[in-house]
Amino acid sequence: AALIFFLLLREINQRKKTDAELLRTEELYRSLFEHMIEGFTYCKMVFEHGQPTDWVYLAVNEAFETLTGLKDVTGKRVSEVIPGIRQSDSGLFEIYGRVTETGKAERFEIFLEAVQEWFSISVYSPQKGYFVAVFNIITERKQVEEILRASERRFKALIENASDLIVVIDKAGIIQFASPSAIRMMGFYPEETIGKNLLEWVHRDDVALAREALSSLEIADGTRVALKMFGRHKDGSWHVMEVIGANLLDEPAG
Repeated sequence: AALIFFLLLREINQRKKTDAELLRTEELYRSLFEHMIEGFTYCKMVFEHGQPTDWVYLAVNEAFETLTGLKDVTGKRVSEVIPGIRQSDSGLFEIYGRVTETGKAERFEIFLEAVQEWFSISVYSPQKGYFVAVFNIITERKQVEEILRASERRFKALIENASDLIVVIDKAGIIQFASPSAIRMMGFYPEETIGKNLLEWVHRDDVALAREALSSLEIADGTRVALKMFGRHKDGSWHVMEVIGANLLDEPAG
């Protein structure tokens, strides 16, 4: 009887220890869940005739509500929370449906018409028919990217249509880009100059002056120089060139 009592006591103590460890683990994950800066949602997918048509919110974190402005969504269908989303953003349903069926996680960026926001989303399925989505709203980043792309397009149009010759070189003086006006001014197609040293087109009497100008440009970002020198045309003739150089490197040479 004493032996049985001892074994029973040991089993109870072990169970208490295991329960305590599980409780600590649960508290840890609950803390992570509640303090995530990313939105988190755990959902059950709804299929009709084999097609994903809705989902039910089973759990969301505080960041979900902060990022989306949606409150008290637990237990509700997304079609109830965001009317019309199925029609306006069917692509999202397709992705979530595919993940819940295949179990293969996906990461993507998507613009949702229903809420007029860009989202970065990672989604996986803990079990078939269910999915977890972790997301951030990236609308501001996308707007900045579009502004930069628009600026790049304008800059490219200005360069391609400039009457002056515009050349981009690296720290070693190697030509990385030449504008289309190279053919009109120097007789060279832009692609003929790429990878060549700029000094190859400078008259020997002006090479020292050109080297000095290049050295001056390397001092710091934003440095500018202006000079006149003879530049070689493709036909072998020499033309007086007024040159303005600017340092647009990310860092000073060092």
